[in-house]
Amino acid sequence: MSERKTRRYLNHAIGELILVVFGILTALQINNWNEERLEQRQIADYAHALIKDLERDLAMAAIIKLEIDVLINKIDTLHKHSIWIQSWSKSSALTVGKKIFTSWIARSRSGLLSL
Repeated sequence: MSERKTRRYLNHAIGELILVVFGILTALQINNWNEERLEQRQIADYAHALIKDLERDLAMAAIIKLEIDVLINKIDTLHKHSIWIQSWSKSSALTVGKKIFTSWIARSRSGLLSL
């Protein structure tokens, strides 16, 4: 009878041990699933933040491009004016200067310009 009790006790102990091991393995698997879920959520959050940063960077790049285009237009205008000024001959400049001076003299003589 004692042998029977011992065998029953061992069967019971082995059964409980199997249940405890099964419980531990189940808890570890649930923990792993939870860790994976949290990691995936963090990856998704990082991806969304990265997308928002890139959208802001693209908007800033568009603004900078517009500013560069404005500067390029100003530079082109200055260049065109410098070419025009360079193409002006000294005699043309003197002729224009003479006309301005004679016009000023004429107005001053007629009393339109007071000194």
